[in-house]
Amino acid sequence: MSDNEQNLKNFIMTQADQQQVEEKDAVDPTKLEKFYNSALSSISKMNNEIEKCTAKRAALHSELGENIFNQWRSEHCSSVLTAEEQVLVEEAERAQLPPPSEQRRPSGDSR
Repeated sequence: MSDNEQNLKNFIMTQADQQQVEEKDAVDPTKLEKFYNSALSSISKMNNEIEKCTAKRAALHSELGENIFNQWRSEHCSSVLTAEEQVLVEEAERAQLPPPSEQRRPSGDSR
């Protein structure tokens, strides 16, 4: 389990425990277990989707090139964002993503 998944699991458990204390009603342990399993399953599905999207984006970056993506992002930003917001987007993009050459390759991609 990743750190992110563990943090979310801890958050879910803490919130459920806190809610049980605040409501002063005993929660059926079976329902609580069902809740935990459902929440953890959702987290796992969400993380899998994030990994798929990241892999697709990395593949597109490799295929089309960083310049095309930068051009598309700039065009989109200039039509919908203020100048200040555009700067924030650029800063966030630089802070979050390593260059495509350093990003994880999709499974089976031996490039």
